[in-house]
Amino acid sequence: MRGTTKLLGSWGVTVTLAWLVTQILDWYPELVAGAPVSTARVTIGIWFVLMLPPVILTILKMRDWNRWAPFLLLWLVITVGGTLQNTVIANIDTAEPIQIISYIHLWFGLCTVGFAYTAAQFHNHSRTVYSAAAILNATIIPALFLAPALYNIVFLIAAIIQGLPMLIDLGLTYRTRR
Repeated sequence: MRGTTKLLGSWGVTVTLAWLVTQILDWYPELVAGAPVSTARVTIGIWFVLMLPPVILTILKMRDWNRWAPFLLLWLVITVGGTLQNTVIANIDTAEPIQIISYIHLWFGLCTVGFAYTAAQFHNHSRTVYSAAAILNATIIPALFLAPALYNIVFLIAAIIQGLPMLIDLGLTYRTRR
């Protein structure tokens, strides 16, 4: 897929950064204690701002890549749909277990599907990278139930297994093109 460097880089950087910011706000909610909205709403707002550039870039690129349009559309649906669902949960009175499912488990499940589909589209190093990402995302959900202490670093884990695979793929793709 030609022309993916900026697209893949923008997704990798923004996803990694957004999860790291989410982890910081989870560890230090007092950073937004004076905000007129909840920490969840602030976090979703940060995600919206950070994800807007790769989402727009993806929409613009979809017109040029007929073969890749379904692949790109899947990630748009995952990102926009998941963010909208999180926004609804943040704006209604929900029990904590529902919030945990929405803000954590949902994303690992969605990314399992997205990375598995992505892996199936490639036949090179990208398949290995995204297969590993899909497996890691799938295993973290039961791991959270077996080791609840992981919730203390769950967003850091998400940064590693959801953002870094795209940056690793970008680096390996660049290396093989040289």
